[in-house]
Amino acid sequence: MTISQTKKPRPEWLNAPTTQEQAPSLRNQTPEESSPVPTQKAAQGSFHHAVGNGSLEDIFSLLGQAWTALSAHPQVRQSPTLAYRKPPKVVTPSKHHVLPKEASPTQKPLDSHELLHAANTQKAKRTKLGTQTLPVAIQNKLIRIVGAIESRNNYSAINTNPAGGGIAYGNLQVLSRNGGLDHLLQLYTKAGGIYAKKLLAFGSSTSKDVAENAEFQKLLKAAGKDPLMKQAQTTFFREQYLQPALRFGQSLGLRLPSSFLILFDAFIHYGANKPWLRRKLSTFTRRFGEVKGMEAWMKWMRRSLKHSYGRRFGANSIEARYNVWRADALGKLQRLNPHLHGSIRLKAPQWTRPVVINDTP
Repeated sequence: MTISQTKKPRPEWLNAPTTQEQAPSLRNQTPEESSPVPTQKAAQGSFHHAVGNGSLEDIFSLLGQAWTALSAHPQVRQSPTLAYRKPPKVVTPSKHHVLPKEASPTQKPLDSHELLHAANTQKAKRTKLGTQTLPVAIQNKLIRIVGAIESRNNYSAINTNPAGGGIAYGNLQVLSRNGGLDHLLQLYTKAGGIYAKKLLAFGSSTSKDVAENAEFQKLLKAAGKDPLMKQAQTTFFREQYLQPALRFGQSLGLRLPSSFLILFDAFIHYGANKPWLRRKLSTFTRRFGEVKGMEAWMKWMRRSLKHSYGRRFGANSIEARYNVWRADALGKLQRLNPHLHGSIRLKAPQWTRPVVINDTP
């Protein structure tokens, strides 16, 4: 059984004329009319000629030439239906949106000194904003809480410093041996304290003889009752310890007032400019998060205080037990009252009665 193979007739559209005479003459035309846009008949004739000869290369070459010519034609570029044009982005100004200002053509570029001044100004603004992470009322509450732990908020308290000599003075126990007490007395003098001149007459309190002088300590206790001395102590600890703690806590991404309280207490106890302290707090926070990181820090601080004070004064000494209670009290606040709402009651084992810190002084 054989199948007869017959050749199909050639379609008529393939037999279209392929001469270039069908294209309109380009003579005596305007520049726009003489642009290289192939007419429909000319392009159809060339395409038919290429298909009829079976040359794929000619087909693709003609298609590429036609696309290039069409895309370059002014009528195609101006027509919204033949050429897609991305619509311009419209910026709608809102309440919190500020459109950028165009630079004036007569404005001179900033030199290196002006650029440095602008960078420092922006840095100062960020630093100033960093100290406002907590309301002022909460900041004052942090000072009173740590002051209660240090001295029961006694602005006249004087204790000897067994670690390196000298004394610790005030509600937050500023040290004399590192120059902190001299700085405090300068603030008290600028405020016009009534005991300022007599205190400055003794000289620098960094000297052990001056710090342990009985008359000098008697004047310090009397000055602690002066409202100007209380204000000077609050200003001193706010600038030297609280604001660095707030900025450091903001850099760590802390949000809870109790977390800033723990940082402030650590800066008071160990010092605000201790690189190892900042590294350890940063490690705990970034590894475990804010809440778990602060809990890990308080556990480490409790073990450290128990070991250091126990080795120096004895495991059952008042100093060792008091500092262990300090860490436990802050950890309890972190768990039970992270926002420090309402009245806070602190009761150390050595105290006969507790200290209550209210929202208002």
